[in-house]
Amino acid sequence: MKSFENLLSNKIYEENKYIEENSIKYNENNIYYLPYYYNDIDRNKCENILRLINRPGCFLIRQHNDYYLSSLIKTPYVLSIISPSLNIYHYILYRINKRLFIKPYSNKYYYSLKHIVKYHQEKAGLLPCTLVEYPIRFFLNNDKLSSSF
Repeated sequence: MKSFENLLSNKIYEENKYIEENSIKYNENNIYYLPYYYNDIDRNKCENILRLINRPGCFLIRQHNDYYLSSLIKTPYVLSIISPSLNIYHYILYRINKRLFIKPYSNKYYYSLKHIVKYHQEKAGLLPCTLVEYPIRFFLNNDKLSSSF
């Protein structure tokens, strides 16, 4: 029989895990409101946008648009980031059983795009640096430039 402390500890852990997972999870239809998500750009346009800011840690997430690859494995998104050496790297994000992974390096999984960004704001992990800022669409559309985070 488990002690009261163990039962209480397990319950608190499970509740915290539930709260954490559900505060990070969100409806896939709401990704269009994420300020760092661009669903309508290709790789070249992505690189051009990031080059406008051209600082390490500048990033955006875009819709993956390689239809052949997307038909083979679920690869809905790409995380693009400027490294400390000012190179741009593109990481394919793929989905398995409602979890996101950064292909091809990581066994770490994420619950959502928000979870990926939150985690990599604090830790670079397999990325070349932490996520620091992202281009703001409003300013890009008005021929002005700004970034945020």
